[in-house]
Amino acid sequence: MSSSYQKILKKIIDTEKRLKPNKQDISALMDYEINERNALLYQNEGQNEDIIEEYKNLKDNISAASMNNVHLAYQPIKVKPRRWSHQDF
Repeated sequence: MSSSYQKILKKIIDTEKRLKPNKQDISALMDYEINERNALLYQNEGQNEDIIEEYKNLKDNISAASMNNVHLAYQPIKVKPRRWSHQDF
């Protein structure tokens, strides 16, 4: 496996690890505990959206590269994904 793929896969695994602790099982809680929990989830919401967007872009890049048999060079992920059509060529 090329080093660029290894770096991307490592980034995906790290992202999954960062997202997993925020997931919680739903339990029977008192009203004030539910409100407290919702407040915590709301505080973390913006952070998780950035992580999830970064994760989606990584997966899009990997799937596009594997479909076209292209080896990716590792690069920052702040690139908007683009849908290509046959008219672009």
